[in-house]
Amino acid sequence: MRIVLVTVVLLSFLFFTCKKDPEIIRITNLSGGQIGVFGHGGMGIKSLLPIDSKESLLAALKLGADGTEMDVQMSLDSVLFLFHASELSENTQCAGRIGEMTAEEIDCHYKSLKSEAFKLIPVRDFLEALNDTISILTFELKSYDLTQKQFPVMARALSKLLREFNLQERSFVESTSPELLLQLRQALPQLRLFYYSEQIETALEIADNYDFFGVTFDLNRVSVEQVEEAHQRNLRVTLFNQQSKSDNLRTLPLNPDFIQTDQLQHLLEISGKM
Repeated sequence: MRIVLVTVVLLSFLFFTCKKDPEIIRITNLSGGQIGVFGHGGMGIKSLLPIDSKESLLAALKLGADGTEMDVQMSLDSVLFLFHASELSENTQCAGRIGEMTAEEIDCHYKSLKSEAFKLIPVRDFLEALNDTISILTFELKSYDLTQKQFPVMARALSKLLREFNLQERSFVESTSPELLLQLRQALPQLRLFYYSEQIETALEIADNYDFFGVTFDLNRVSVEQVEEAHQRNLRVTLFNQQSKSDNLRTLPLNPDFIQTDQLQHLLEISGKM
């Protein structure tokens, strides 16, 4: 335990110091040595604001994040909603699955101390609330209930929204399905696409073969050598699952291009962005 504590303190010291002397620690990535700081579902799973709620997403951007990740699912009638879990009962008062319900049937509020204040919303409602916020939006497409035939439908639904709100150049899209990502490329060729898989080496091969923009990995499953390999393949790297401040600190030496953190304020502070 003492060794771990010393390591965390040392990393913290080095990162703070690097703002004055960049030779002490240097981030090596494909983003000019800069790391994009993103909120995970907004303010993250530790926040009192439910992840993927409009309030959480907007709070992350207002705090100064470079962007935020959000989870997207499609209803039975092809409306895109913001929600993480496969079952609505996990975090709302509703039951069932988004993919098995029409948009009109999805009238759900998040379970919280102020559940009436936080409603599960369509993606459109969030985009309408953005105003002139300059940020990168990462849409993680969940395909819990989708068939292959529905992939083009979801791709068209998202691309239509991105065109309408002029977000083509400010959007990343993540998925565990290469086929779904390829449908998005067909709809919007300029989109920056990230492939996510727990099988790191397989993911690198697939992302490289399809010429995706990047890969997304769990902090706890990836090594610095694998991040370096991704960069050698010209793939940007997004890392997630930073649930504590120490997680933020041990992510930095891995040299990612982007971090989706649940400890957003801390990462913004140590990176000198607030």
